[in-house]
Amino acid sequence: MTWIEGSPWRTRRQAAARLAIAGIVLLAVYESVGSVITAFGRPLRDGWVIAVERTFFPALPPLAPLPLPSGVVDAFSVVYVAYFTLPVILLALLVWRGRLDEARSAMRTLLIAYYTHYAVYIVMPVVGPIRAPDVPQDVRLQLAAEGGALTRGVRDAIDAIECTPQDAFPSAHASIAVVVAALARRYRVRGQALFAIAAPAIACSTIVLGYHYVVDIAAAMPLAWAALRAGVPRRAVALRHCVSPT
Repeated sequence: MTWIEGSPWRTRRQAAARLAIAGIVLLAVYESVGSVITAFGRPLRDGWVIAVERTFFPALPPLAPLPLPSGVVDAFSVVYVAYFTLPVILLALLVWRGRLDEARSAMRTLLIAYYTHYAVYIVMPVVGPIRAPDVPQDVRLQLAAEGGALTRGVRDAIDAIECTPQDAFPSAHASIAVVVAALARRYRVRGQALFAIAAPAIACSTIVLGYHYVVDIAAAMPLAWAALRAGVPRRAVALRHCVSPT
């Protein structure tokens, strides 16, 4: 990540190129994490997460699915997919308005969050309630049957594209959505309220669709906080230390 913050981005074209390369590398690394987990022979840890879930959240979805109308589940599927556009939209807004230093800082923060997730997946591989053999079969079948054609299409696309299914703990959907919302507020991006609304909606969608446990969402919050702290520009930290209280 040092090359991203090393030399300043002079033009929007240069910024777009750097961001595109970082995104491609990030995607390639993510898709290889599943192979690394398999190569190391790491067992799934869903049983551990489920034990905590049943202790603290026994009456909440996804282990106690709610019979929601198909249209509602389809709407959550749209929200779930919208997550993938949030970092792109945030960075595009910053670059488009010529705020290249802020775009570079935001990218650094996001990369810290993403790569920290990938490291945790290797240590703690969890596939989530809709895939875990530890979850009762009737619960998994109920989760898979919810929603209409749109939800089934989303599920099929995810199953076809995703090469790392062991990515449930902690929830990247939740932490990245929170990080994006916090960055939008930090940099006073126009429409920051929409990012703030999207974050909890995305977290709820992962539970309704059975991709994450409530524990995954809870575990994602400290990771989001740590990434936001680590991603603060050095100049801002130095300035804070130089300003004495009045």
